[in-house]
Amino acid sequence: LRLFRPLEWNTRHWLQRKVGDITYQYKPEHSFNDSLAQALDGFSRQLSGRFHIGPLAFDYYLYDSTEELFRMNGFDYEPLMFTEEQTGGMAETYNGILHAANGTEWYPHEVVHLYARDAYPERHYWLEEGLATYLGGSIGQPLEWHLKRIARHLDAHPDLPWGRPWELTKMDDTTDLRYAVAGLFMKLADEKEGQRGIDHLMLQSGREDSRSYQVLEAYFDTGPEGLGNFIQQKLGAYH
Repeated sequence: LRLFRPLEWNTRHWLQRKVGDITYQYKPEHSFNDSLAQALDGFSRQLSGRFHIGPLAFDYYLYDSTEELFRMNGFDYEPLMFTEEQTGGMAETYNGILHAANGTEWYPHEVVHLYARDAYPERHYWLEEGLATYLGGSIGQPLEWHLKRIARHLDAHPDLPWGRPWELTKMDDTTDLRYAVAGLFMKLADEKEGQRGIDHLMLQSGREDSRSYQVLEAYFDTGPEGLGNFIQQKLGAYH
């Protein structure tokens, strides 16, 4: 008797192609884009240099939708299977598997998660998502695109808990307020001190919300008006 992981069984007839350190798994009918695959391998190597890790080898499972992603992994029902926005992904950082539900060989956001696991063992999940959004975008769009949307959203929702950004929620199926605001912090730290600034936030914040709050306030010297006012001021630049 042998037990199979659903993914292993459901993709047993898929094709496999290795590009650099990435092993792509995809359906036979998919037209493989070698240029995008080479670009993602190059992006992975850039992260390797930035974090002084790797380069990491990983499997990349390519799906056409989030519904297909979850079905291939054995789910009959998961809320994300039935959202209007059918683009997404996830990284199994513990065993080097990237799941990309965007129909392409390019999903840099999840690659960042693979490196963050090794670079920052005691990372805060929210800041990790911000790092992935800053370096790899989100839902196929760069951080700046999301920040412009949030700046417009801010005008209509000034009373959201901007001072406790990890408590923010998704604005819609496309933009997650928490991740984009955390991405803004990563961008500001990079502009202030480069990778040293990013490392400081990721290494010092730990896993607790209260600790990350203290580190962010101290690093950006937000003053008596606090983190919420600081965030709103910085978002104002994206109007």
